[in-house]
Amino acid sequence: MVASCKYVGEVQGSSGWGNLAASAGMENAKNEARENASKLGATHVVWNNIAGGYSPYVSAKAYKC
Repeated sequence: MVASCKYVGEVQGSSGWGNLAASAGMENAKNEARENASKLGATHVVWNNIAGGYSPYVSAKAYKC
């Protein structure tokens, strides 16, 4: 899907919502990463690392298509 797109950088996101609120925390972390990608002018992200638990964290490669 991003084969013909321009790589613009690496983005991260995290959330303090974990444990019992893990699903909300993961969504918050992904939204933060998407917002960071948008600031770089990206239109798409490809997730590299998704870690749940007590402190959800995600990282992704951002692309402009």
